Amino acid sequence: MMKRRTDGCIPVIGQALCWLTWAFLATALWSADENALNEDLGEKIRKRVAAQGFERVEEELNLALKADGPGREIIESLAHFYLMGKSPDRVVLLASRIADDAEGLALRLASILARGGFRKQADELLVLFLSRRRGFSWNLTSYRATLFNQAGRHDRAIALLKDTPRALANEPRRHYLMGIAYRGLGRPATALDHIRTALELESHPDYVFTQGLLLLSLDRPGQADHVFRQGRERFPQSAQLHFGHARVYSAVGDFYRAKALLKRAVELEPGHGKSHTFLARMFYLVGDWDSFPAAIAKAIELEPTYYLACYYYGQLLLMNGGDGHQEKALEFFRRSVRSNRNFTAGYIASGQIMADQGSWKEALDYYRRAAETGSQGHRVHYLMAQAYRALGQVEEAERSLKKTGLILP
Repeated sequence: MMKRRTDGCIPVIGQALCWLTWAFLATALWSADENALNEDLGEKIRKRVAAQGFERVEEELNLALKADGPGREIIESLAHFYLMGKSPDRVVLLASRIADDAEGLALRLASILARGGFRKQADELLVLFLSRRRGFSWNLTSYRATLFNQAGRHDRAIALLKDTPRALANEPRRHYLMGIAYRGLGRPATALDHIRTALELESHPDYVFTQGLLLLSLDRPGQADHVFRQGRERFPQSAQLHFGHARVYSAVGDFYRAKALLKRAVELEPGHGKSHTFLARMFYLVGDWDSFPAAIAKAIELEPTYYLACYYYGQLLLMNGGDGHQEKALEFFRRSVRSNRNFTAGYIASGQIMADQGSWKEALDYYRRAAETGSQGHRVHYLMAQAYRALGQVEEAERSLKKTGLILP
């Protein structure tokens, strides 16, 4: 029987089931072809701006819009151009320029905004587009629910999904998105019910992946192992399922099998950034310093905003030393907690750098934020005690130290 590892190593830096992970899951079914198309067009616009300047490119795009009308490529080019100028609201207004039946184009504009970090404006664009057309659209509604899940507004996602026509009661993706939302609200058992229903309606690797991680979060690693084994048999080319299965083995301390699965995942999908990240994390945990640098460099290249990639890249910078290494590492630790505000280890690492530089007030601020996450309580309170003592706040230091259990209350 598989048992979760409880020696303290995993909770410190492997908070695997944070809300951000589930936001990532919520987008797993979005078309890779559409994203590639948007990225290619966006790159063309960036090159044109670099060569001709903003004013010239805007003039050319507006002339093309007048001459050719609001075609897909012109509208999408304008969307990329507006985001380069940090004007997401202008992208939203493009919804009024496209035909009422151009649902696919509305979704592409929303995805451009969402991937640029403007989820609120992406939803506003879809609402504006929906207000101009009659009838219900499942594609647009499901993507709005995805945006709410990404933003952590899981209650809004549930309300939206519940308010769908009865004909969609057995739509598998509806149950999948409901599962993501309930997990985000801290109700994994309810989430698991929805994911199982989705799997009964349709066998899909994303549903299997979510079910496995939910079981792991419910401290059922044996059942999670079974789910991923069956899933990999059914979808042997799924890098995602190899990645998920590796996380089960990592959670129970079987790093040998976890490493093998992660290596297979990156063979199947070389661009699977999270597999590279967890592979680097594993090298770090077992002290394989020969393999760690290249692995984390690849991870940060593929996932420059993923909280674990940022955290471990910061650790690499500290290990390498050199001029300004602490400041460089601190920027990546800060990026990790901007990406995941519940990531305790990122706050601790930031605080320790500030403490090392003698900035105890700033260090204390980071330790307090770490304490708010509710993880690693004893360690955080010990660090807080150090900071209070350095600031001359002896009573606060003793109060924090008592919480560690190191002295009698």
